[in-house]
Amino acid sequence: RDFRRDWSTGADVGWKAAAQNLSDINAMGGVPTALVMALTGPRRTEAAWIAGVARGLATALLRLGADECRVAGGDLGGADRAGLAVTVLGRPGVHGVLRRTMGEQDLAAVRSEGGAVVHAGSAPGWAAAGLALLFTDRTELQQRWHGLAPQDRPGPRELVRAVRAQLRPRPPLGAGPAGAGALACGMDVSDGLGRDADRLAAANGVQLWADEAWVAEAAAPLRGLGRLLDIAPEEWVLGGGEDYGLLAVLRPGHDVPPGFRVIGAVPSSGRVPGGHRPLNETGWDHFV
Repeated sequence: RDFRRDWSTGADVGWKAAAQNLSDINAMGGVPTALVMALTGPRRTEAAWIAGVARGLATALLRLGADECRVAGGDLGGADRAGLAVTVLGRPGVHGVLRRTMGEQDLAAVRSEGGAVVHAGSAPGWAAAGLALLFTDRTELQQRWHGLAPQDRPGPRELVRAVRAQLRPRPPLGAGPAGAGALACGMDVSDGLGRDADRLAAANGVQLWADEAWVAEAAAPLRGLGRLLDIAPEEWVLGGGEDYGLLAVLRPGHDVPPGFRVIGAVPSSGRVPGGHRPLNETGWDHFV
């Protein structure tokens, strides 16, 4: 469900598995300290592919900035298909653990005063665009690209950025522990901004709204890819997952932490902010 060997190398699989789980620790305001894994596969699995997985795990720890984290152990086993399960352990940051649910004081303040929805990490939507590219037949892609006016075609950098975002995501490690003192609650965006915002809202009994201007800004660089694949880029921004940014609610009265930006609002009782749209539940569902 998380990778396909026809477009992912072993190193891609190792990197993404590490990034997904490092992101979970980051979303709790924690610092990753150890990674353990279980790798299974059929007897015909190439040794080079397994070595690539190991290299991808180690490279992700190095390149993503998980300086305290090491591959601490794991297990190998046989199976009908290749599979990789990763668990990352961590320690709380200096501000303690960042949870999905607000404390009573924070929740009361947000409900009475309203609050800001903030985000750290790469602009949402690129990984979803990359997945759409990978799922589209190459011949069809070429025909679509040639069918567009030259000024409407996405360039090579856009194509590469999208596919790379899908295969090798870059969670903003360090943003969680550094910003946790100013954040009332948070979680990482793995299944889509709308779906994960809905989960965060439901956990706290509030509503999260996205700033229309921010949505348009985030969608603008994806316009060419949207024309190529006949998809509105706003759908990728609000419903695409696997970018692994950090979504949070800012504590009232606190400055926006470095690395974060305001992308929406939590309205106070009965006051819907102008220029905003509801962050409705949309995105990936593992069980559908």
